[in-house]
Amino acid sequence: MKYSSLLFSPIFVGACLLSACDRSDDASDTFTGRQTAYTMASASEYNIQGTATFREKVGGDLQLTVQLENTVAGGQHPGHLHYGTVDVPGSEIALMITPVDGETGTSITTFNQLADGTSFNFDDLMTFDGSLKVHLDGGANKDLVLAGANIGQNSAALADDIAVCASPSDQ
Repeated sequence: MKYSSLLFSPIFVGACLLSACDRSDDASDTFTGRQTAYTMASASEYNIQGTATFREKVGGDLQLTVQLENTVAGGQHPGHLHYGTVDVPGSEIALMITPVDGETGTSITTFNQLADGTSFNFDDLMTFDGSLKVHLDGGANKDLVLAGANIGQNSAALADDIAVCASPSDQ
């Protein structure tokens, strides 16, 4: 049998189609389709803003993707979910997220519970009295918030100002 005949044989074509369809990393197998996104407003002179998208994974975990614009390569920007709205100073941290990479402006965090061990899923997120803040750094500038958003039940609340949050060492 010639090589070109083998490429077009029904068995070869069928095997290729089956192997192409059997992909376990397909997004439809990973996520349920439930998601919500929040606009992250700039909170400083750095003019950094973006979005925070929560997606429900099959099995109940949440994946939070923060995508910020105008971050600077080389920086790592810590972020937190907080209890209360963004304008409440010293609000308690509910969860530390993966730092935003200054090179890409991206952070991806997968979780199913808050820092205190309380389980947390997509339905909990929708009724959560919370906010999200991303800071300049975790050192001398830890109180400088770059961007923030009210999330969950607070998503419709607009704040005139994004307040400083309590640092992990302050709690």
